This record gives sequence, C-alpha cells and structure tokens, in this order.
Amino acid sequence: MDRKKKKRSKKKLKGLKLKLKSKKVEKKIIPIQKGNTSEEKIEIKKIKKQPTEKRIYNVNDFVVYPKHGVGKIISVEKAVIGEIDINFYKVLIERDKLTLTIPINQQSNLRPICSTHQINKCISILKTKPKIKRTMWSRRAQEYEQKINSGKIYELAEVVKDLNKNTNTIADQSYSERQLFEKAYDRLGNEFKAVLNNLVICRFYMCQHSGKRMLKRGKGSILNIGSLASTTALGRGHIAYSIAMGGVSQMTKELSTEWSSRGVRVNTIAPAQVLNDSLKERMEKDPELGKFFLGGIPAGRLGEPNDIKGIAVLLASDASSWITGATIPLDGGNIAMNSGGTPGHMNNQND
Repeated sequence: MDRKKKKRSKKKLKGLKLKLKSKKVEKKIIPIQKGNTSEEKIEIKKIKKQPTEKRIYNVNDFVVYPKHGVGKIISVEKAVIGEIDINFYKVLIERDKLTLTIPINQQSNLRPICSTHQINKCISILKTKPKIKRTMWSRRAQEYEQKINSGKIYELAEVVKDLNKNTNTIADQSYSERQLFEKAYDRLGNEFKAVLNNLVICRFYMCQHSGKRMLKRGKGSILNIGSLASTTALGRGHIAYSIAMGGVSQMTKELSTEWSSRGVRVNTIAPAQVLNDSLKERMEKDPELGKFFLGGIPAGRLGEPNDIKGIAVLLASDASSWITGATIPLDGGNIAMNSGGTPGHMNNQND
C-alpha cells in the first residue's frame, strides 16, 4: 500500500511540475505577443494630395517637352494613384502619336512655344556660318544630341545650322549626321508651325465662331489685331512674323467680302511698336532698340495700349458702318513717312 501511495504522489508531483512549466512558457510568450500587437497598431500616414502648384498652362496651349518637342495640351485631369490625388496635363505629341501624362507639380519641365522675336533670332542664327569642329564625330554627336533634347530653341537652330550641308546629295552626310539633322530640323519646323498657328489659325477660328453668331443676328463687327507687317516688309529677319501678319490682313479682306452683305463687318487694326511687357524687356536688354524704333515714328513716341481704344471703339460702333475689309494703321505716322525720310524729332536732336 505504501508503494502505491508513493507512486501516486510522484505522479502528482510530475503533473504539477508540467503545469508550472507550461505556465512559465505562457508567461514568456505573452509579452512577445503584446509586443507584436503594439507594432501592428503603428499607422503609416500617406500623403493624400500632391504638393499644390498653380497651373500655368491651359487646354489647347502648345508647349514644348524637351525630349519629344512640340505638343498640345488636350486636357487637365485628376486621378487617384496609390491613394494620392494627382492633377496632371495630358499632352499630345502628334508627330510621335504619343500622349504624355505630366503632373502639374512637374510643369517646370515644360516651356511655352517661342515668341515671334525668338523665331527671328533663330532665322538670324541659321544665316550665320556653321562652326567647323575638329573633334571626333562621336563626341560631337553626343553634344548635338544633348542640344536637341535640351528643348532650347536657339540650340536647335545651332544644330540645324552646323549639320546643314547646303546640298541635295545624301552621300555628303553620314547616316548618323542625317538622323540628327532631320530630328533637329523637324523639331524646329514644328515649333515654327505652332507659332504661325497661334498668329493666324487661332484668329481664323475666333472669326469663325464669332461670325456664326453675328450672321444669325444679321449684324456685327469683328476686329483683328494685326501689325505694320500686315502691309509692309519690316526686314531685320522678320519673315515668319510678316508671313503671319500678311495672312491676317488677307483673311480680313476675304471674310469681309463674304459677310458684309449679311451685315457683318471685318476690319484689322495694324499698330506699330506698342509698349508691352515683352517689348519693355527687350528694350532694357538693348537700350539702342528704343532709339531705333523711334527713328521710324514721326510722332516721337512709341504706342501705348490706350492708343488702341479709340480706333477699336469706332470700328465696333455703327459710326463705322461703311468701313469693312480695311487694315487701318496705328503707327504714329510710320507708313506716311517715306523710307529715306527723317522725322522732325530726330532733326531737332541734330541741331
């Protein structure tokens, strides 16, 4: 009997030891589990919106993306990507049949198309002699590629000038030279076309849309803003601008001929140099430019934006009901002065 009791007591002791061990293990595990739950509770805060930046460009604006050239903004859209609200431009690169998605906070990668003044400067660059470099072609090709992809209009003009062989013989150019020349030439040409589009085609669309409403009503007056270049040659490498302004003047005559019998008049105001931010900036860089312009204006001063108001009010009102198809100069006497004349204010300076 004693032996049996001893065996039972031993079994009980073993059972108690096992229970104690299991409890100790549980106690060790519990703090580890608590640690895991605390780690799981850490919240990762996500940015809900991209950094805000004021939109510079609008739908239908032409822009230049350095690696692809001229494109047109076809829409401004919003999307949620990774729980982040993103505003972006959709830019159509028509030549490559490519649509780019450019976030608005990266719009600094874009630039507006060049101005007519920049086109004139490009033409003057193209007229200069090409730079002959004696370095290896591989290095020159790398430099030309960088200039093309920089998106800078003057550097494109330099590449076209340096690689233009002035010959129709293809053998005079290596394959890689021809590829780089055509790439730079196409991009430069596309930008020139976009500028001409803004100067002429956009005016035509505006005339079309306003003309439809006026023709329905049976009455109206359309005013286009042209330039002295609409009727006279400016020289100084202004060929692209003169082509565009000549188109505006001729468009005015054609639309007037078609619409005047239906009560809609179309006229063009052709100002000389009128002070604006762009012209002021140019004159600050070149102080002699203002004197040069004044040399062709007998009135002795450049135009002001307010100078356009009077003639605009006249042409828009019934007081000019029999004036249509006209390109009216607003030039301080520039056209009246013959090409060899010296205006009075310049004579007074010489006395």
